[in-house]
Amino acid sequence: MPEAPRAALLATAACVIAFCAIALAVFAGSTLPALDEQVSAWLAARRSPAWNRIMGSVSDAHATLPLLAAAFVVAAWLRVRGWREQALRLAVLVPLAMVVNVALKQVFARVRPSSDLALVHLSTYSFPSGHTTASAVFYGLLCMAVFARTQSRAVRRGAVIAAGAMVSWVALSRVYLAAHYPSDVLASLCVAGVVLLVAGWRRPARVRSG
Repeated sequence: MPEAPRAALLATAACVIAFCAIALAVFAGSTLPALDEQVSAWLAARRSPAWNRIMGSVSDAHATLPLLAAAFVVAAWLRVRGWREQALRLAVLVPLAMVVNVALKQVFARVRPSSDLALVHLSTYSFPSGHTTASAVFYGLLCMAVFARTQSRAVRRGAVIAAGAMVSWVALSRVYLAAHYPSDVLASLCVAGVVLLVAGWRRPARVRSG
């Protein structure tokens, strides 16, 4: 595995620590679960038919199969363009993130929000959010691909804003629909952060002697 620069290694460790802190607060505390319930109830009280459709569409578009299809299609396009490394990352890391997320769900086995609040009813566990994890990895990798191919600050800034906006929409939609608690999506962002940071590790350049 390539070595990581100190900053990337520290950021990766920070994501792991943040995930552990959230998990500890959820499963061994009382304040965060209570706050989760309050936020879920607050959003549920402010729903409207129009927002229900919008949030449902955002969530459906980032479900497992559509997102996998998008990842493979974009990866194929990148490969045709000659962007081999970026294509490989998309084709491998998006499904890998989904598998890791499923494993974490089984480990923590958190029950989803109350069915009285939920607009979607799922039999799987809640912690962390699979939609948010996979979407953050997908859009994060697209952003990394842009950074690898252009030095334009404007283009890079636009890529970061677009990726952040899309991930935020997906995360919000999952809480709005009461498919997840806020802490579920926060934990999933930590998982995605680890995947993206490790994907971006670079081996330091070797200095040739002679």
